[in-house]
Amino acid sequence: MKKRNVKWIKDISGFGKETDYEKACQKMLQAGYDWLCENKKPNLKAHTYENVYGILEPDSKDAKNLSNSILNSVPDCSGAMHQAVMSILFFISKAGVDEWESICKIEKLGFND
Repeated sequence: MKKRNVKWIKDISGFGKETDYEKACQKMLQAGYDWLCENKKPNLKAHTYENVYGILEPDSKDAKNLSNSILNSVPDCSGAMHQAVMSILFFISKAGVDEWESICKIEKLGFND
């Protein structure tokens, strides 16, 4: 992956693009994307809990390192912020940036052209 600005989605959190909460999610997304660019073919494994949003537990060393990279960028983030951003980053790692951008456009999730 080539490093670039990843503010493709206007609203990860659902609280609006100008909120501090959303800006923190965007900052975390950039930090995680930068980590992915520096760590080719990471082994990302994690688990969540049924009917619980906001707890994502990294299960592999790479997932823990990715998690640490986003937590270091926003140390006081919520569990929901962490799970939302990690989910996007896991998808990008597996399917690629182009596929994620394509899905964002198709679903009209506020993609920035």
